[in-house]
Parts: sequence; structure tokens; C-alpha cells
Amino acid sequence: MNRLRNLLDKYPLQLAAAVAVPIILLCASILLISLAGTSNSIFRFSSMSPAGLADNEDIAGWIEFDKDSYLLGEHASCLVRVLYRNDKIKPDLDAFKRNLGFLPFDQIGVTENSSSAGIGITEYRIIYQLHIVGVKRPDTYKMDPAMLPYTNIGQPGSNLHTVRIPRPAIHIGSLYPWNAGSISLRDIKPAIYARDTLRQTIMLLGGTILLLLALFILWHFGRRRTQHELSVPEQLWFQLRQLNESAAGPRSYLLGCEKIVTRLLHIQVDMDPDSFWSGAQTEEPEWSSFVETSRQILRRVYQSGELTQTEVSQMKNLLSDRLTLLVEQHRLLLELQPTLSVRIRQQPRVAQSLIVVSLLSALMLVLAATPQWWLSSEIKRYNSAVQSVLTATDITEEVLLGLQSFASSVKIKKIQLAAYYNSGTARAAHSFGVHIPESQLKILELVFQAETPDDLLQTLILTKLSASEEDVIALLVNAAEKLQQAQLDLQAAARIDDSDDDVLRNLELTTRWRNAVLTRLVQLRDMFKMKTTTGDEKEIASDQGLINIIEAKLPEEYEDADSAKDNSSYIIFERF
Repeated sequence: MNRLRNLLDKYPLQLAAAVAVPIILLCASILLISLAGTSNSIFRFSSMSPAGLADNEDIAGWIEFDKDSYLLGEHASCLVRVLYRNDKIKPDLDAFKRNLGFLPFDQIGVTENSSSAGIGITEYRIIYQLHIVGVKRPDTYKMDPAMLPYTNIGQPGSNLHTVRIPRPAIHIGSLYPWNAGSISLRDIKPAIYARDTLRQTIMLLGGTILLLLALFILWHFGRRRTQHELSVPEQLWFQLRQLNESAAGPRSYLLGCEKIVTRLLHIQVDMDPDSFWSGAQTEEPEWSSFVETSRQILRRVYQSGELTQTEVSQMKNLLSDRLTLLVEQHRLLLELQPTLSVRIRQQPRVAQSLIVVSLLSALMLVLAATPQWWLSSEIKRYNSAVQSVLTATDITEEVLLGLQSFASSVKIKKIQLAAYYNSGTARAAHSFGVHIPESQLKILELVFQAETPDDLLQTLILTKLSASEEDVIALLVNAAEKLQQAQLDLQAAARIDDSDDDVLRNLELTTRWRNAVLTRLVQLRDMFKMKTTTGDEKEIASDQGLINIIEAKLPEEYEDADSAKDNSSYIIFERF
């Protein structure tokens, strides 16, 4: 400890630099890597924070599966979380586990643990490993809520309560239900805000350490030490200074010098006052001249006659030279300055170091608190594009084209995948040109459920989802074109990462929706052709115009009704 203290006293700025420079270089590297977009830690899409207890809750639970759809024979993972205030609640976890069933899953493993989730709050976690073997047919399975019994601590009498923990619906199987219009698209990927990553932690630690270094520099060079903190040579130096500034006469001055000299010799060469006045010599050669000269001058104090200023000056210079060798005179002069700011200003190197370290510390702490400021430019552009989609009251073609244009120009694969996915998902979600999700869903369900094309036509008109036959055709044609573009965007995302569940789910749904719409257009074309053979000339002209519109927009594989796919009569063996 003494060695460290001596090093801090001797090389304070050098030691501070040795600590600060590696931290500054590390944080600067992380900042540059982040701005360049080459750090994997900043590409994690933000997720919802784990649910917690509300202020008015004493116990709560959650059950989550790792996915919302599985294939027969696949393994599944289910997380059960229970939070409770351990000073108020005592849950019966054994009974809870005994009664927690997962049909049609088979349980193949379980792990559990308890940990503190805050002051007075315990978190209990169970992870079940499940195997899907007990499914007779593909379906969406809704499990009953789990019931967790508990008692309130300190309440007498009947004291058994339960809390309901809902469980999500799970689709099991490799088949779509025939009505794919009832299946919702996955949400678009959110903006990226890396708030709990290593880069932010390092920046926070770096800023904190530099702040502590700045405080150390300020304390070490700016403090005024107390008398007991000064070394004996420093104390004697101060006594000599006070003596020089006093108005003492020559004799009084030399008597004061005698006290300083005898104490100095006592601590430096172990010579007490009696030895000094008896004429003893020191064994230290560098002190011999000092001892002899000071003894000759101080003897004049006890002799008769007036003392001259020359003797005073000799003693003053002799002590000053000797004490200056033993102490850092500049540092002691700073002790006499009245304020902290004056002491710091009189040390330019210290002031410069303090300013640099303080500014860098403030910068690092600000960056740690605002990680979105130093994301790469592509991530910032991506966030801006996502925000424009999330906040837009009217998803126009301009907004979608902007997102698609960004997707084609971005270099970071993770961001490119998200941009293409969001572009395709947004287009598919607004494929019918309506901005009310309920209306979009209703039109989709009609496309899949209408028994005949005429039923579809009349229902859309009667429910005021479309104004006329021409509007119905325009609605379906426009939807087919948007779904085709959505398909292309999602296919581009799938080429980047063919294991992304969200991409595969939305791509398959979009494909089914487009096939269903094109099938309906083929059916409507055939229906209008039949009318032209039986209707009057006015109907023929009107229907022929609609036929021409449909035929102009149908892709080659849908030119003939025989090649059109009827999605209501078959199922796709693809996973979603």
C-alpha cells in the first residue's frame, strides 16, 4: 500500500494515463465498429422486456412456448414463469406442477430454479421439454389456463387462493386450414435499439472509470493537505516560510531557525540537540558541511553583540537550499493558494488532463445512455423506414416503395432481410387497398369462403366493401399485383435467411392469398364469358370490358381456367 501511495505521489499523471488510454482506445474501437455496422451485438432485434409484477400485484405467472406452430414429431420448449412477493405470498408449486398438463404434448424433460427478481420478489422458472406425438390431426389446440394455488402469509383461517395463468393457442401439424384467410401475418420486424448489449456496458464502464480518474486528478492536485498529511521536511519548509514572512528580529529569527535545524538533523541523521551543540560530527558526508555551518551561525545567537543581517541571510539560504532538496517546493507553494480553481489553473498540464478526461468521460456516459445515436447509418435508416410504416395512417405506395428501395441498397444482411420482410409484409397486409385490418380480413375470408364467384361479387357490393362490379375486379387485380410484389420481397428475404420462421410463414401465406385471388379472377372471367352468351348487348359490352381487364392482368400460368388452382379444395403440405 505504501509503495502504491508513493507511486501515486510521484507519477500521478502517468498512472492516470496508463489507465485512461486503453479504455479510450477500446471505447473508440467499439464506437467505430458500431458506426460501421460490423458488430453482431447491435443487430439483435429488440424484444419485449420480460413481464413483471405490477405495483398492486402480489403474484403473477406467464406461460410461453418457443414457437406458435410445430410439426408432428417436433420438440417444443415451454417456459413457465411465476413472480411473487415472498413476504406476502406462499405458492404451492408442487401442486401446480402436478396439475400442469400439456396434452397433446408428451413431457420428456423439465428444469426448474428460483432466483431473486428484486427486493422481496422471487422468480420461479420451469422449462419443460415436450415432444409432439399425441396429435390425431393437424389443428389449433387451445389449452385451459393453468391454476396456481397459493396462501397469504400471516392470514388465519381459510386462506387458499388461486391465480389463473393463461396458455397460448398452439397450431400443430404441417397443414393449413382450408381457409388461409383466417391466418394472420406475422408482425413486421421492429426498429433496432441495442440497449442491453456489450457495447453499451463497455461504454458505460469506460465513462465511469474516466470520471473516477478525473475526480482522482482533481483531488490529488487540487486538494489542500492537512498538517498531519505533510511529511516532516514539508512541515519544516512551511515553518521556515512562516518565519521568513514574520517581522522577527535577527535573534528571534535565528532562534526559530535553531528549532528547525535541530529537528531536521534529528529525523535525517539521528543527531539530537545535545549532540549538535556538543560539537559532534555526523557520519553522513553530505550533511557534514550543513551541520558545521549551521552550528557556527547559531552560536552567535548565544553570544554577546548585535547580530547582522548577513548571518540571518546565511542561515536562511542554508535552510532553504537543504529543505528544497527534500521537498517539492512547487507542490508546497500550491498549498498556500486560497481556492481550488486557482490551484488547478497554476498547473497547466493537470488542468489540460482534467479537461480532456472529463470531456471524454461525459461523452462516453452520454453515448452509453443513448446507444441509438451511434448505431450504423444503415440501421438508423432502417429504423426511420420502420417508423414511417408504423406511424403512417395511410400506407401509400410511396411509403412501400421507400422501404423496398432501402432494402435493395442496404449492405448489412440482417438489415436487408428485415427490410425485405417488412416491405413484403406491409404490402401483403394492405393488399386490398384498405387500411382497416378488419376490412382486409373480411375480404380475405370472402375470397376463400364464397361458394361461387357471383356470391363473392354480390357480397362485396352488398357489404359496401366495393361499389360495383368494376370496383370488385379492380380490387382483386390490385390485390393480386400487390401480393405478387410482396411475394418477391419475401422471397428475397428468404434467400438471405431460409431459416427465419417469420419470413417463411408470411411468404407461404402471401403465396396462398395470391393464388386464391387469381383463382377468383379466373372464375369471374369465366362467369362473365358465360353471361356474354346469354345476356343482351349492353351486358355483353360491359362484361367484355371486365373480361379484357382480367385477361390483361392474369399471369401466364392462369390464362386458362383449367390450369388455375382452386385453393378451397386442397391443402398445402408446407410448414408455416
